[in-house]
Amino acid sequence: LLSAIDGLRDTRDLAAFLGELERQGGAGIFGSYVDSDDRNSDRYLVNLVQGGLGLPDESYYKDEKFAEVRTAYVAYLEKLFTLGGVADAAAKATTVLALDTKLAEGHWERAETRDVQKTYNLTTLAALKELCPAFDWDVYMTNVSAGALTAEKILGETCVREPSFFSHLSAMLTETPIEDWKAYLAFHVLRSAAPYLTDDLVEANFDFYGRTLNGTPELRARWKRGVALVEGALGGA
Repeated sequence: LLSAIDGLRDTRDLAAFLGELERQGGAGIFGSYVDSDDRNSDRYLVNLVQGGLGLPDESYYKDEKFAEVRTAYVAYLEKLFTLGGVADAAAKATTVLALDTKLAEGHWERAETRDVQKTYNLTTLAALKELCPAFDWDVYMTNVSAGALTAEKILGETCVREPSFFSHLSAMLTETPIEDWKAYLAFHVLRSAAPYLTDDLVEANFDFYGRTLNGTPELRARWKRGVALVEGALGGA
């Protein structure tokens, strides 16, 4: 995955890569999930939601009370890049924070995201492409479905939960150099994989997200994490 990121040339490549990453369980620059239509329970819809942040929500990037968390976040980023064998770890850590901060400027506040009226926005694929034209929805959905379904089939009508975020994202995709996105994607790949890799990566990831953010003092035993992984994957089954 890191080698694939190194080879990205433009935002079309970025969209294609994100489709492949999310199919494998990684996280992208926005979120998506399938659920029954909030106003028509006879059908299912794809929901598109704001996302892409390394910290819990947009307030962590602007509130002074989270200044120490931001400092710890940059240290975590640098350590993760270093352990992952990514060059220029310190510079890339700074780049990721800057890109995260810019992305957070387009995020709705948590209270707004819980508003069932404001977040119900049925959108056609054509309208979605107008809303976020800098993102290649066709190549993205082709890769998410491994070529089985087109964007029209999946996103012919979808619910865009926070439309202004996707407009903001489109502007960012136009303005941000691909090299910055490469650093951002490398972080998300490493973060997604870290819990399943070597002890040093597991510990670095837990130290920030477990201890610093959530106040959890000790990492659970490996067998407990393994059981939780299986339970999460099986779900209702």
